[in-house]
Amino acid sequence: MPLHDWDRVRAGKFHHFHNSWIYKLCDRLNAGLLPRGFYAAGKQVAGDVEPDVLTLQRSGESQPDWRGATAVIAVEEHPPKATYTFDAEQGAYVRKQDQVVIRATDGDRIVALIEIVSRANKQSRHEIDRFLRKIAAAIDSGYHTLMIDLHIPGSFDPLGMHAAVWDYMFGTCPELPSGARFIVSYRVDPSLRAYVEPLALGQPLPSMPLFLDAAWYVRTPLEETYMQAWAGLPEPWKQEITGSRTSA
Repeated sequence: MPLHDWDRVRAGKFHHFHNSWIYKLCDRLNAGLLPRGFYAAGKQVAGDVEPDVLTLQRSGESQPDWRGATAVIAVEEHPPKATYTFDAEQGAYVRKQDQVVIRATDGDRIVALIEIVSRANKQSRHEIDRFLRKIAAAIDSGYHTLMIDLHIPGSFDPLGMHAAVWDYMFGTCPELPSGARFIVSYRVDPSLRAYVEPLALGQPLPSMPLFLDAAWYVRTPLEETYMQAWAGLPEPWKQEITGSRTSA
């Protein structure tokens, strides 16, 4: 399924798709991709952060059996690949002494989160600052983060949302292609590394790493779940998004 131009339709239609995609991702992660003792849940509030998808480890679980989990990949054996990889300087990464501590209310440990950027996150300086604070709080709290931005850069993120996050947390972001959409996987331990993949309209979505630990990750089924969410959209919306009388 090619990536569609969601900027050509009103924000409410993407919001509908966004919510459907969240739960398709949760369903797929919970259907055998995550190892025993881990689960994904959508739209959960954890302290100051309300991510789209949380990956949690159940309270009281023993050390994960990484080798026994068929979908979990060892970083050492199969390092994740991305078009761009950025590393934060250690001094910048540990700049905060008063780190935000975020815990799930049921006692389960938060491991990672997935955030799908909406157009509303970019519509004003206030909104983009609030979004940047949320991502920074998650990273500072030690949560591996996968950020998906299917929207073109705007006046408040002229180089894209990843550049805005990097500028906010660490200073000037290394150069990236202008006008591109990006998916970024942030591995937060032992030091912050960003795996950045540019997106192109009409191209499939990459399977980005979702880190569960510094040494282990799963490949996030973005294309598969995007297709499932797309299939459920009303046909007139598909025609409007694709600019044709038939769905793509």
